[in-house]
This record gives sequence, C-alpha cells and structure tokens, in this order.
Amino acid sequence: MFSGWDTSVYVNEETRRSRVNPGRAVVVGVVTLGIMYAFYTFAFQGGVTQKALAANGSDALAYIVHSVAGSPWDKVMIVAVLLSIVGATQTALVAGARIAFAMGQDRVLPSALGRSHPRHRTPAAATVVFAVLTLAVTWVYTLSSSSVEGAFTNVVSSVGLMFALFYAATGIAMAVYYRKLAARGVGPFLELIAVPLVSAAFLLWVAFKSVPGLGGWNGNDLHYVYIMLGIGVVFLLIARFIGRSAYFSQPIEAYDPATAGGAAS
Repeated sequence: MFSGWDTSVYVNEETRRSRVNPGRAVVVGVVTLGIMYAFYTFAFQGGVTQKALAANGSDALAYIVHSVAGSPWDKVMIVAVLLSIVGATQTALVAGARIAFAMGQDRVLPSALGRSHPRHRTPAAATVVFAVLTLAVTWVYTLSSSSVEGAFTNVVSSVGLMFALFYAATGIAMAVYYRKLAARGVGPFLELIAVPLVSAAFLLWVAFKSVPGLGGWNGNDLHYVYIMLGIGVVFLLIARFIGRSAYFSQPIEAYDPATAGGAAS
C-alpha cells in the first residue's frame, strides 16, 4: 500500500509524453491507493471482529472472504493474493533496476549497472542483477532455518520505516530543487515548498512514532535499519573516495524558470 505508485516516475524516459504522463500516473496512483486503503480498513473491520482479524493477520484476506462468502471464494482470494505478489515483485524490480541504472551512470554504484540494452534501450544489466538477487533472496528465505527467517521478517518489518525516510528526503529535495520557481508567488510557494516540507515533517513524525511499535530504538527491527543505513554509508564512501565519482562534486541544482527550455542551473 505504501510503495509501487512511484514506479511510473522511474520509467519516465521510457514513457510517451514523459513530461506529463508519469506525474499524472503518480497522482492517480496515490489517490487510488488512498481510497482502497480506507475502503479495505472499514471492510476488514466490518467483516470480522478486530480480535479475529489480529489472530489471522498472516492470511487476513482469505480469512475474511471465507467468513463473509465461504468456499470456494476464499480459494479465489488466495489466487488473487498470489497474483498480486507477482505484480508487486515486478513493480519493485522495475523501480529498483532503474534506480540502480541511474546510480550506475553516476558511478555511485558499479558503472556496469548503468549500461542499457543496445536495441530496447532498457537498463538490461541492472534488471538482470536485481532479478538474480530477488530469486536468490527468495530461495534463501524459503529454505532457511528459523533464525534466518526471523532476520528476514525483521527486515520486512522495518521497510515501512525506510520508505517513510525515503519519501521525507524526497519532499525536502523537491523543495530545494524548485526553490527559485517557488519564489514567484504564494501559489508556487505553497505547492513547491510548503506542501513538500510539511509532508516530509509528517513522515518523519510518523517514523519517529513508529519506533516503539518496532521494539524501540534498541529493538531488533531498528538494528536492521542501522545495518542497512550502514551499508549505504559504506557504498557512499567507496564511491566517493575509491571510485572517485564526479557525482559528489556537482553543485546542488535548482530549477530556474528563467532558463530557456526549463533546464536546471
């Protein structure tokens, strides 16, 4: 529910009318997910009791359908959930491969990831790497012991927190990038500075308030957050001091509405 809608942004260079359609797709995706989330929240609690829903959280959809409509509709819901997992995996693969592609071109990840297919012009190398990693992680999780399975569960539990931090950083970056355009009036300021920064602050507040539910700052879930952030810092230092990527010497950009063609300055 909290990711996947932004994938259209990552495929903007492969989209017709790329200056318009990806942004519209994001807005439609967010609105659709908001409506679906509200609907399912009320539907779940209206279909079964809260205690029963909590007791069957691992297969809530099939349980609710079985309680409301009986069999074989619960089996149909299981198939629908499996298909949705396939769709969600493809969405994550598309987004992850294109993020890695951009980072590979900036040489903050291995430059091989920044290669595109000579015919289809898609990030072929990054797609293959992410597909192999996804399959490897899936098999490790499936065949692992209970301790390894618990580690994977803790990582998954912390993903929402990581997304909140990621989108908060995106809101801050948007305000910085469009700061010159926002200075043109009250409307642009509210749209390009106030809303992104308020949204970022709200997400940071949500992340902070979520920590107790994840076991506290010293809980297992947060330990994996620290590990993932640490891995990111290691990659950053490697790209900066060993790979000597030019990315770190680039000035902070700002959209300049006075520039012909809408280029950044």
